[in-house]
Amino acid sequence: MMVLDGQLPAPGRAHGDPVDFARAKTLVIGASGFLGRPLVRRLAELNADVSAMSRDPPGEPDDAHWVAGDASDPAQVARVFEGTHPDIVYILTSDSRGGPDLDLVQPSVQNDVVATTNILVEATRHRCRHVVMTGSLDEPEGMTRIATPSTPYAAAKWVIGGYARMFRRLYGTPISILRPMMTYGPGQKGYKLIPSIIDALLQGRTVELGSGRRLVDWVYIDDVVDAFVRTAAGKPMRATVDLGSGELVSIRECALLIAGLLDRPHLLEFDPARDRPYEEAKAADTLPAARRLGWRATTPLRIGLQKTILAHESQRSETKGGPS
Repeated sequence: MMVLDGQLPAPGRAHGDPVDFARAKTLVIGASGFLGRPLVRRLAELNADVSAMSRDPPGEPDDAHWVAGDASDPAQVARVFEGTHPDIVYILTSDSRGGPDLDLVQPSVQNDVVATTNILVEATRHRCRHVVMTGSLDEPEGMTRIATPSTPYAAAKWVIGGYARMFRRLYGTPISILRPMMTYGPGQKGYKLIPSIIDALLQGRTVELGSGRRLVDWVYIDDVVDAFVRTAAGKPMRATVDLGSGELVSIRECALLIAGLLDRPHLLEFDPARDRPYEEAKAADTLPAARRLGWRATTPLRIGLQKTILAHESQRSETKGGPS
């Protein structure tokens, strides 16, 4: 993707003139997370005027103006908007733990539903030009009367989507919703599937998995970041847009690929008795992203896993102060 003087070329026919990110005030909320940090870096490369809000800003912020704040507190959100006056807002704050545990209900309501509605209120009051937020592949689909979320996280994302549509209809808030499929890559939290497998194998520990039969549409973090940048460069999109390859690869095949790259397939154990109930496989509908954003996932799974493994090996080396 060619960038000249802070400008991103309009990627699709639905987009108008290129956005000059050097003149656009951009606010990323939830900026220290898996998606937030690489997005902030990418925007900085485009010379955007980036403000980044997080509960725990990094110790050496060199790519944005970092602000400490909790988006679930409406007063803190209002203060950040008053101080930054953003044109573009990214809502990335989330309690991303996807398990069914009862103790995840309240955090998902607080960190997803309450936080997002606080941000939408302020973005509407400040007449922001574009709000970009995330949906989830775990959201239930179908008629509201019968659609049933599978986890607290899925329920929270489902509710947020309803609020976003309400804000668009009642207040004209310019919102785009992107729904990444199973995103992976460097910087992901250690309890997630791929980093947990990589870390265990690097340490020589056995990895105990279920059958691995679940089919997943894997998408690399850099591709997702590219889609988020392209979205802000264009007009708000009324329909939620999927981000993924459109292809399904089982967890078993993915784990075997990781183990093969590390030459440690003997450390994988598959046991169907460990399986938890999971939703039907969902592959991205790739056509809307191609038409509206000029975007497609370009990183093959093997290449993305190699990059992720290298990042984990580098981190281990830095932690140990020498080669792993």
